[in-house]
Amino acid sequence: MESQGFEVLREHRIGFFWSLRMALFWATGRDLRDNSHPLMRDWDRTWNTLLDTPDGARIKKGLDQILPKNHLIIARKSRRA
Repeated sequence: MESQGFEVLREHRIGFFWSLRMALFWATGRDLRDNSHPLMRDWDRTWNTLLDTPDGARIKKGLDQILPKNHLIIARKSRRA
């Protein structure tokens, strides 16, 4: 973006949970509204257990950086251009 004359003000990545959850959903071959498969229930439970640990928020932030579902970039046109 900077090479195109934009000044990046902020970046935010979120959604590791949903990226992995969708991959697990596709593996089950179930309807999107069907959360009864053990793989789906166990993933939700594992994620919530992770978030409840002392380092949960820090780990979540790191995972969101590695495999985000959404990557938000706030930028403005640089005055230098």
